Amino acid sequence: MSEKYSFWTTLPGILTGVASLITALVALMTFIGHKGESGAMKVVNAPVVVSVPVPQKPTGCKEALGTWEWFIGGTVTFVANGSLVWKKNANDNIPAALGSWKCVDDKTKTMTLHWPTGLADTVTMSSDRKSLSGSNEIGVQILGMKL
Repeated sequence: MSEKYSFWTTLPGILTGVASLITALVALMTFIGHKGESGAMKVVNAPVVVSVPVPQKPTGCKEALGTWEWFIGGTVTFVANGSLVWKKNANDNIPAALGSWKCVDDKTKTMTLHWPTGLADTVTMSSDRKSLSGSNEIGVQILGMKL
């Protein structure tokens, strides 16, 4: 047998649910609206802070533009607007990850690549402009071959 409750009996439960929803939306909007010093979006009030720099059109290192076969598989494309597009397979329509890059030294063709993992790769282009090599801050060796 089901019990019937009046509107006034269930109102406190409804209000509690609405208040919880509003709290969650405010927290989400705070997360979405928070930007770090670099203009990058950040996760705040969390055990781990992840920051992905907003792509900015790089000056220099134009030889990096184009697609590179990447050391972990797939391809990375350096775009003129400063973004990076990693695809697990060259023919994928949807990228596996997006990042950004900037030229640190045009003379030596040294660049910094920023990924959504929070890791930054520092790579230098070979003199023949056919390969990139370097490492990230945890010691992983980076290698790319121009396609």
